[in-house]
Amino acid sequence: MAMKAIHTFVCAAGLAGLALLSSSSSVQGGEEPPPPGALHGKFITETRVKTRGATSDKDLVLYLTPKEDVEVDASKAKIEVVQEKLQFAPHVVACQVGSTLVFQNKDSVTHNVFADDDCCGADIDMEAGQETELQLDKAGDVAIICRLHPGMELYIKVLPYPWFTQTTIEKIKDGDKKTYEASFRIDDVPPGDYVLRFWNKSLELREFDVTIESGKELEFDIVD
Repeated sequence: MAMKAIHTFVCAAGLAGLALLSSSSSVQGGEEPPPPGALHGKFITETRVKTRGATSDKDLVLYLTPKEDVEVDASKAKIEVVQEKLQFAPHVVACQVGSTLVFQNKDSVTHNVFADDDCCGADIDMEAGQETELQLDKAGDVAIICRLHPGMELYIKVLPYPWFTQTTIEKIKDGDKKTYEASFRIDDVPPGDYVLRFWNKSLELREFDVTIESGKELEFDIVD
């Protein structure tokens, strides 16, 4: 079933004072850069999504890719991932290139961090109580498992740009009708043309052209 998008521009009065998150925010020639914009909306689908449980399909990542190359600083964020009760928590992580995953084994057994994806490789045994770090230096999709307990899975979306958000899909009942919905918002986006994409474990990847205007919010609903 084809996806459709509904979008509207509204004023964003409070955005003018926010700083850009890319190198385009630097002052050049003594001129202030244009204020950023924002994107927000709802994601709605009738496709069934499992929304219960720690390893469900409820996690939704939405991200913007500029149509023209933009230089941005790598992230310095550190993201905690816990190994506990034979699970990775959180189950899905969205982050920017340069981020570091900090794994903590809180179980009483030995675990492992294993990935063989093109962007990120690892094979690290972790004793009970041990902590280890994994640097994410390339963009890509990473599936991490514990080789000692293959049912443990962690999904990482490593993005080259900082304009993304991670949200949660909820099942909505209206009589006999069921939809699966999530609200989303991406702030501090430099004005320009972008491709909006979303990622979910069970849904087909889609993409949409969007334009972010200086000092404005774009309301953009994705409806199945």
